[in-house]
Amino acid sequence: FGEDSRLWLDSVIALGDVSLSAGAFARAVPLVERAADRWQARLDDGDVARFDLCRLLASVCEARGAHREASTQWAAAVEQARKVPDRPHALSRALSGHANALIHGGWVEEAVALTDEALRLDRTLYGDRSVEYVGTLSNLAKGVLQAGSHDRAEILAREAYELATATLGDSHPCMPSVLET
Repeated sequence: FGEDSRLWLDSVIALGDVSLSAGAFARAVPLVERAADRWQARLDDGDVARFDLCRLLASVCEARGAHREASTQWAAAVEQARKVPDRPHALSRALSGHANALIHGGWVEEAVALTDEALRLDRTLYGDRSVEYVGTLSNLAKGVLQAGSHDRAEILAREAYELATATLGDSHPCMPSVLET
């Protein structure tokens, strides 16, 4: 199958996910960029592949330390995810990704608002005893702390810690991040 095949695009998205999460940027970046150049304008709004390309491009920007570009790509991913109503977890992922890019870029207040939205969505999707909810709650505590609201950050961090220890246990891989908060 050639680069004009939807199967090629879906394969690049899957390979991009695996490669980027494994830290194999040299392999993933050229493929993701080529797929975006070739496909992004051809995909309809609301096509999950368009969301996936925005998300992968945001990850590529983050890997390069280009926080402004990453934020722009995550904002596009949020916009696309809002157009894919049957995949609300995509919106949660995009909101969290956008918030993280904003925090790394120093735009904390906007990041806190997005993380608040992601937290409400995670509670609805996964429940308040899920690893997703606990992780987002911990991220919200970090953002609120960076924004200078120490009292609220402490309350959120305590809640994240208590939920994490009660539901996930001390040995869960998420615990170091929660403890860092």
